[in-house]
Amino acid sequence: MSVDVSFGQVLEAWAPSPAGRARTLGGPKMLVTAILAVLICGLVAAALGPEAPAAATRGADQAATAVSPLAAGLGRRLPRAPVVSTPLPPPVVHHFNRPGDLVRVMFVGDSVAQTTAAGLGPLASRYGGAIANEGIMGCGVTTASPYRYFGSVSDLLPQCYGWASTWMSAVQRDDPDVVAIVVGRWELMDRVFQGHWTHIGDPAYDAYLETQIDLGVSIAASKGAKVALLTDPYYLRGHTPTGGIFPEDDPARVDLVNGLLHQVAARYPGLVTVVDFGAFLSPGGHFSMVVDGTQVRSDGVHMTPDAGAVLAPWIMPQLVAIGRSA
Repeated sequence: MSVDVSFGQVLEAWAPSPAGRARTLGGPKMLVTAILAVLICGLVAAALGPEAPAAATRGADQAATAVSPLAAGLGRRLPRAPVVSTPLPPPVVHHFNRPGDLVRVMFVGDSVAQTTAAGLGPLASRYGGAIANEGIMGCGVTTASPYRYFGSVSDLLPQCYGWASTWMSAVQRDDPDVVAIVVGRWELMDRVFQGHWTHIGDPAYDAYLETQIDLGVSIAASKGAKVALLTDPYYLRGHTPTGGIFPEDDPARVDLVNGLLHQVAARYPGLVTVVDFGAFLSPGGHFSMVVDGTQVRSDGVHMTPDAGAVLAPWIMPQLVAIGRSA
């Protein structure tokens, strides 16, 4: 994979937009930006994994070239970036909404993100927001493959290798004020990682997942948006032939994913906010198909169209407030 990123490319990626938002950096910060743009190419390649198709890897190179200096925050986590000897805070390049403007809320992540955003979209303007639905069906932030789901072994969908590039394209296209990240379902499954079957709870795999979430945050914030990490609810896709639950529906695994989300958020104070979406959908700390008398889960995983009416009054004011915060 090429990491040929010129200083001019970095400056172009950070040129002021036609709308004239003030997003300038001083000379020293531009130098740091150039260095970090090169580093993040490696991060995206690592996210795709050695199995990634060549086309997806090329797409990741393009995405990485455009990623903002928010990648500086990743220097806290990644020993592969020895050029950054001292962790640097993310630059302050937030959006500033005029009173009365709708806050642009972009959802990224998997099919839970997609179905959640679909339910919220028609109602968002009542709460001062507008939804951009960029969820990818069947894809989280892990590219470890194959995986075991609902008792069957499958290979990763081809489009999932390029999730980072897809997210980056969505950020460039939608220019959101706040990005709501919903991932975790695909990270709960047993997967082959580093040549053997494993799952969340394995320190090596946990470290990998945390790095993937870090990368997602960096991409989400690359045009100045704030980031909301939505915790995972409990799941129940179905029962095993003996009446038990499948490993990916184990509540303990969900708790581990949510722990990783909190750990990532703690590294970006003022930029990343955890929204306890999972607790809202799992009243009393238990899986539930129904919240406040409305069926919110269609199959034990995804949101129903009716879920928006229950979710919107609770989550939209939070996301709008995050998007308006300076």
